[in-house]
Amino acid sequence: MYATKFRLSGFEVVWFEHPDKKVEKQVKKVNPDYILMNIIMPVMDGFDATRKLKAAPETASIPLAFLTNQGQPEEVKRGIALGAVDYFVMAKYIPDEIVQAGLDYLKDPVRYKRHTPKKLYIYPRPK
Repeated sequence: MYATKFRLSGFEVVWFEHPDKKVEKQVKKVNPDYILMNIIMPVMDGFDATRKLKAAPETASIPLAFLTNQGQPEEVKRGIALGAVDYFVMAKYIPDEIVQAGLDYLKDPVRYKRHTPKKLYIYPRPK
């Protein structure tokens, strides 16, 4: 469904069913303008893939957002700390909102307002 929505909005969509351990080389071949990444993947998780992409000079500047069902505050913080421009929990957004966020980011990355809350509350509060 997400791929269709992105295509209808003018994106060319490339789908990596199973990113391998050399994910930065796979991505470099395609040279995308924007990456939408899940956390749960078969070979490596989205956090490890993001770490590799952000560490490689040829892919470090590609904007990446997470789209996942994993929405614990610790996971969101981790994703943003790794360099994601946004973090979407699927249950909280409709596909059109996620597509629009991608378009908004690409249009003006400096003024882009992240959908991820700036403050994350963890309960119970750590002592």
